[in-house]
Amino acid sequence: MKHTDLCERPTIDPDSIATFILTSGTTGEPKIAMISHENLLATAKGHILRLGKANIKAPLTDRHCS
Repeated sequence: MKHTDLCERPTIDPDSIATFILTSGTTGEPKIAMISHENLLATAKGHILRLGKANIKAPLTDRHCS
């Protein structure tokens, strides 16, 4: 069976902003950190590799992105 995408996937610049993270300012003034798509994926990959090396099994309910 051939897989066909139902909708066109956009091209995303790895350096473009994926999300903003707001800090609480516990050690100074609150700040907004801009996280790129490349950084977001690198962080996710790092977590996946670390879980595997520690032989930790993560159930599907533990995989949540907000």
